[in-house]
Amino acid sequence: MTFWGEALNCLGGVACNEDDFAAGRALYEESLTAARELGDQRRVCAALNNVGQVAMIQGDYGAARPLLEESLCIARQLGDNLHVALVLENLGNLSCEQGDDAAAHALMEESLARFRQTDDRRSVACALSTLGRLALRQRDCAAARRCVCGCSASEQWAERLADDSKPVCLPPSAPTKPFTPFR
Repeated sequence: MTFWGEALNCLGGVACNEDDFAAGRALYEESLTAARELGDQRRVCAALNNVGQVAMIQGDYGAARPLLEESLCIARQLGDNLHVALVLENLGNLSCEQGDDAAAHALMEESLARFRQTDDRRSVACALSTLGRLALRQRDCAAARRCVCGCSASEQWAERLADDSKPVCLPPSAPTKPFTPFR
């Protein structure tokens, strides 16, 4: 991607971290246009995910799903296991927000398995946290407990790393961690 497209992506992340999701979305959409014009599939994948994340945060679920699904398709074509896992997680969070617990569970399980393959413990903790919330909604306290125990161990390890360069998950509803876009 050109320097301009990369700058738009970074500025989108800055805007989102400052809770200006409308500006962030507009910047990510411009980044997506630039990536498509260049035919840069990796950047198209990232921009689609970023626009989809912001749409989800804004409650625009109808727009978020096709953006995330297209991003997932491209990530699978590229063989990018980490981005596949991240987009699966975002789709799982979206399904959770929409009350489709069965779909959310399946997406989060696949995401969790892929995060474990990449040894991304911060993201493992996020996926386990969502799976724990889903288990609680189903009144499965034993499963929720297993998720929380796994989540706690992963979070403690991730905190020791204090590596802000790794992506963080977006929990359902309002983000509680800084918004970290794909790059």
